[in-house]
Amino acid sequence: MARSRHRIPIGYVRSSDPISDRYQAEVDSHTNRLAKAHARAVKRVDEARARAARVTLTETRPTRIDAAWRELATREAELAEIERLMQPGNTAPANNRGVASFRKVPR
Repeated sequence: MARSRHRIPIGYVRSSDPISDRYQAEVDSHTNRLAKAHARAVKRVDEARARAARVTLTETRPTRIDAAWRELATREAELAEIERLMQPGNTAPANNRGVASFRKVPR
């Protein structure tokens, strides 16, 4: 088995660039916009969930019941998309982190 020749330099500390006020204002603007969208999406999911429960109890036509549950699924998908956008962008997928590798480790 080949050994890795990659060596991490000891004592080398990377420092990040300073963040300008203009860039910080832009980041805050986008973050606030996304937080508001998330709050609206949570509210829409709650309303759709209540509507679907109410329609299930009161309505006799299956098409209206199905429509209410489809709307709930749509609203939940929108919320999931917004929550995905709120995750940090520098996280590696599981197969790159070695958590759930596609290749099994030989014993």
